[in-house]
Amino acid sequence: MITEKTFSENILKTLDSFFSEGRRPHAVLIDGADETERLNLARLTARMMVCENKDRTPCGECEHCRKAKEKIHPDIISITKPDDKKNFLKDDVKKMVADAYLTPNESDVKVFIIKEMQFMKEESQNLLLKILEEPPRYTAFILTSDNSNAVIGTV
Repeated sequence: MITEKTFSENILKTLDSFFSEGRRPHAVLIDGADETERLNLARLTARMMVCENKDRTPCGECEHCRKAKEKIHPDIISITKPDDKKNFLKDDVKKMVADAYLTPNESDVKVFIIKEMQFMKEESQNLLLKILEEPPRYTAFILTSDNSNAVIGTV
C-alpha cells in the first residue's frame, strides 16, 4: 500500500507550499507515475484540502481527515469514466460542473477528483474550462492523467 511516506520529499514540500499561509489551490494536475500513485497523491491532496487543522494538514485526527481517509467524506467526489465506456460521458461532465456550484455538505470546500483525464475527449475538457478558471470559492479540482499532454493546454 502506498502511504504519504512513499511520496518524495519534493512532492510533499510542494504540497505543503500550496497550503502555506492558509492558501488552497483551486486546481491541481497530477501526472506521471502510475495510476495508483496518482490516485493516492490525489487523495492525500484532497485530505489536505478538507482538513480542519490549518497548522498541520492533513492532521489525520479531525473528522474530515478521518472520513477522507476512510473514503466516506461527502465533500470529496471522485469522477471516473464508466467502466463500460472508452471515455468520460459528456453528460456526466455537465452534471459534475453543475454539482460544483452547490455548496459543500460538511467541509469548507468540495473537492472533485477527476481520475485519468486522458480518457476525457477535448469537447468534455472544454466543458470544464469555465469552472476551472473561475470556480466558486468553495470548490477545488484535482485532475490526474498519465501524461499532462493528454490534457488540453487551456485546462
